[in-house]
Amino acid sequence: MLNQKINSFQVKKEIGRGGMATVYLGENSIGKKVAMKVLEKQFFHNEQIKKRFVQEAKLMVSLDHENICAVIDLEDNDKYCAIIMEYLEGQDLGSYVNDKGAVAEGVLLGWLE
Repeated sequence: MLNQKINSFQVKKEIGRGGMATVYLGENSIGKKVAMKVLEKQFFHNEQIKKRFVQEAKLMVSLDHENICAVIDLEDNDKYCAIIMEYLEGQDLGSYVNDKGAVAEGVLLGWLE
């Protein structure tokens, strides 16, 4: 996927990987950065998995909270299925816990407000 385009965003680098998708950093011609969650090829033709992936995008777009990254778009074509989201700098929760240990209850509640 590196150096390919999804919508107007050039795929710059891989920033995460899960069981069904890979997340890439993308950037457009004016420097807007996004995170692009792309469904893995082996799941692309599995209609049940693809439907769940699209439903995830639809659910995420309905959420509006400062601690949840916003969905910008969904690209679903014959080559890939990708959720395009705002890109947030910083550390993911797993890395945070590995570095600092368990998150205190008060901190968690502050994140959820």
